[in-house]
Amino acid sequence: MGRKQMPPSDIKMRRMGDMSGGRQAANLLFFFAAVTLLFSVVTLLTNTKTVSVNDGSQLSGFDFSSEVAYISADCFNWYPDSLYTPDDFAAGVTQESQPSEDSPAQYGTYRLVLNGLTPGTVYGISGYSATYAQTLWVDGVELSSVGTPGERVETTIPKTNYYTVYFTAGSVQTEIVIQRSNFVHANGGQLSPLYLGEQSRITSMVAGASMRSNIVVGCMLMAALFFFGIFLFFKNRRHFLWFALSCLLITIRTLFVDQKLIMVLFPDLNWHLSLKLEYLTTISFLFFFFSYVNRMFDWKIHRAVNIYGLVVAGVYFIVVLVTPSTVYTRFLPCMQYGILLYVLAGIFLLTRSMVKDRESRRLEHILILLGSAAYMMLAFSDIIRHGLGGFYDDVNMTQIGMMVFVFANTLALALNFTRTETELEKARVSEREMEETNQMLERLSRVRTDFLANITHEMRTPLAVMSSLAELTQWQLREDAVTGETDENLSDISKEAIRLAELADLVVEYK
Repeated sequence: MGRKQMPPSDIKMRRMGDMSGGRQAANLLFFFAAVTLLFSVVTLLTNTKTVSVNDGSQLSGFDFSSEVAYISADCFNWYPDSLYTPDDFAAGVTQESQPSEDSPAQYGTYRLVLNGLTPGTVYGISGYSATYAQTLWVDGVELSSVGTPGERVETTIPKTNYYTVYFTAGSVQTEIVIQRSNFVHANGGQLSPLYLGEQSRITSMVAGASMRSNIVVGCMLMAALFFFGIFLFFKNRRHFLWFALSCLLITIRTLFVDQKLIMVLFPDLNWHLSLKLEYLTTISFLFFFFSYVNRMFDWKIHRAVNIYGLVVAGVYFIVVLVTPSTVYTRFLPCMQYGILLYVLAGIFLLTRSMVKDRESRRLEHILILLGSAAYMMLAFSDIIRHGLGGFYDDVNMTQIGMMVFVFANTLALALNFTRTETELEKARVSEREMEETNQMLERLSRVRTDFLANITHEMRTPLAVMSSLAELTQWQLREDAVTGETDENLSDISKEAIRLAELADLVVEYK
């Protein structure tokens, strides 16, 4: 049999729909690109040029008036298992040594002597005290104390924060001494790189970084509130709730990292609690994000893959909840790579499903995949850079990933909502049309019933006449009393038969 051809009107409607969908996709992608470009421009405009320095000799002759030095721990002299002060170095009682590879030092002192700073010029130092207890001196003056470094767990008060301090160079040589203790991680960690530059450049850099963090927090929080508000009106659409909770948890996590904005709100927040909350919010985000993606794709990720992701996140959630930081930070890489495996498997399965099932493919699915993949890839690039000691380099890739994520998924949800509302409106129109059709059928049924009752009554009259005349004619024939009346009776019977036939035709025509 030949393939059934679509009517020309249907073909025209389909082409018009395809053209409309193409224009809609182009407009959405243009908006998405514009927002991404806008945040990238803001990032570039608020970014201060920095130069990575991995060797102390690179600081000789460094032009701090035009650039900011991003100084790694390799530039410092390292005194493991000793907490020295500037007075100890001045007295010459210090001794530099190398820690054992089998037992890395969990506390110690870093010292850097700078040559070439302009006397009388104000300089700034900014960095992230990820050593979890740190004290910083410049030329013998204590400028920053985050927590309390100690030689034992009992004498160490852990704390982490983003710090910025300023000092005036008093001589050609400037001494920077940093004590640090890290009994949080099993390997003791390492001093995080710090920024050094003239006051104006450090102030501009810190203000730009804070501005970018505030933009991310504001956008994520507004997205969370917006979609939670939509969920309150449409409670049967749980994907709005899952996405709102995902945005809220990313907002909370951002407050705990980057510029440590949470310390502005709660300066006395317990460090152990803050670290647990940072990890727990990340894991909870993954759970709600998994639920959101599965709901938007109608659970097309294989059940076994979903169970695997849930087990990985759930087990690590419990580990963080019940164990000390020295335990759950040890297993962090395992969780990160486990989740990365789940994400890659999920993207593969969803992409394969979209390729195979073109009928169910939607533009919002593409946006979700692009936004989610961009966020995960950029976040993991920061994780890798963090492992290499460059976490706070010029551009925070996680922030860019967050903005791509939230706007891509906002567009996806807007498309999904519009599509769903259109389908519901079509269903409501069809329901109204069906109701009107049912009412019309009921009226027709009543008319038919009345008609049949009337036609039945009308048909009984000729039948009765025919029966009476037939009996009379039969009697006349039997009594041999045929007259002219007999002929009239037969004529009347014929007329009534014709009338009955006409009524029968009416019944046939009515059906």
